[in-house]
Amino acid sequence: MTLDVELVIDLHAQLGESPWWDQARQQLIFVDIVAGTLYRYGPLDDSLTAHEAGEPVGAALRRSAGGVVLALGSGLATWDEHGTPEMVCPIEADVPGNRLNDGTCDALGRLWVGSMAHDTTTGAGSLYCVEPDLSCRQVLRDVSISNGIGWNLDNTLMYYNDSKTGRVDVFDFDLGTGTLSGRRAFAELSAEDGEPDGLTVDAEGGVWIASFGGGTVRRYTPEGLLDLMIPVPARKVTSLAFGGADWDDLYITTAAIDLDAAEKARHPAAGGIFRCRPGVRGRPDFPFRG
Repeated sequence: MTLDVELVIDLHAQLGESPWWDQARQQLIFVDIVAGTLYRYGPLDDSLTAHEAGEPVGAALRRSAGGVVLALGSGLATWDEHGTPEMVCPIEADVPGNRLNDGTCDALGRLWVGSMAHDTTTGAGSLYCVEPDLSCRQVLRDVSISNGIGWNLDNTLMYYNDSKTGRVDVFDFDLGTGTLSGRRAFAELSAEDGEPDGLTVDAEGGVWIASFGGGTVRRYTPEGLLDLMIPVPARKVTSLAFGGADWDDLYITTAAIDLDAAEKARHPAAGGIFRCRPGVRGRPDFPFRG
């Protein structure tokens, strides 16, 4: 099956990431990590607004109390897209070589977020779980590039990408306690496939992976079998999220970072935001209840 992938924002983002759909406003929210910018895109009127966070931002997630929570270099900050972000949960503030990266929230409103070294040093990062009361615990250590996180339909499994491993891993997940066990490989990507980056789970339980360096998004069945692969006209595919009024649009973020002149010529839309309709629907994300 061939799917049309449409360039909807010719942005040339250095590191587009962390997309999610604001159903109330019918807008896509995403960030450019390197620029420290949060974007809102309205497909109904083709509008694009930018808000500067003042420093690199690894993720911007919805808050149940309103506004967003930002994963910054030294912790989590709340922000209503005006004024200055307010630090509410320092994480690795004593590790200046690190920053927070991708994150998402589980069904009880806990925020799961990982860290990585600015220079991508192997094993320098961790994965953390932040409770609604803002208490924080380290869940995994010796992480290299902490990336996509998601859960199966009944919240008994958690999927996780540490990009440098080339694997999508899965854990048994206890929603009540927020604990992980039984880590094992769910799917593996070859060097030619690229590194697993952002992750989302659709309404049928399919697991979608952005392939950084591989120029594709990939859907796996709940059993871990490759079910669909969609080529994207940008080699560094970073993340993906379902949106639209019926959750049937798949938005895809990409990056232009570290591309030389020849690569930019081959991929002139690198750093853009793309959209396709893969024939399955997504699910609303869970907000942070902190």
